[in-house]
Amino acid sequence: MSTQAGALQAPRGWSLLLVRMVAIGLLAAGAAIVAWTAVPMIWGWTPAVIVSGSMSPLVHRGDIVVTSPPAENWQPAVGQVVTVPDPYKPGTTLTHRIAGFDERGLLITRGDANGSDDRFRTAPSQVRGIARLLVPRIGTATLLLREGRPAMFLAQSVLVLGAVALVSRRLPATPAESAAPDRQAPVETTTPERPTAPAVGTKPNRPTPPRRRKARGQTAPQRRRKGKSRAARRPRAAGPRSR
Repeated sequence: MSTQAGALQAPRGWSLLLVRMVAIGLLAAGAAIVAWTAVPMIWGWTPAVIVSGSMSPLVHRGDIVVTSPPAENWQPAVGQVVTVPDPYKPGTTLTHRIAGFDERGLLITRGDANGSDDRFRTAPSQVRGIARLLVPRIGTATLLLREGRPAMFLAQSVLVLGAVALVSRRLPATPAESAAPDRQAPVETTTPERPTAPAVGTKPNRPTPPRRRKARGQTAPQRRRKGKSRAARRPRAAGPRSR
């Protein structure tokens, strides 16, 4: 019976191991994406979340574009994706592609999904960054949270916490042990009794010597003669000799 139960519980142990491996893979992928976004900040690159679909199908809403500041001798070229300030929305930026130059040498930008150029022109010195890396979809949950829709952010947080819990959970050495409860038979222990010290002013209890059994079929005179004969056979201690 126990062998059949162990055979039935083995698939459950393998399923737990498989789920744990999937959780490890998800955490590793998430850590790699975060590192791919955050590590470039060490040498001055800046990540930015795309909030519109003006650059689709190349860049989607919720993607993160990592840009680097332009060098001193940077020469803009048509086709480069740059981040420029938006004069119609102070404090915000646009990440669009350079479509050309006007007669004054200013940049003409356009979104890939837009049918016309941007209405403003940008000087090369006003360019905030040049697109270097694209991390897809990683900023969607944060973007929706800013817009007052936290469902995706909460689901993503629960998924990450669940994966962490699965990874940190200790699995048994064999799959069959995962389903069996970790029970152990109680171990009975005995403590040896220590002799108690006698109270002050009392004598310790001494064991009573066993009584001698009387020989059956002998009278009192016979027992006395037998006792005298035993005493006669005992060797006498040698006393001090006198001269």
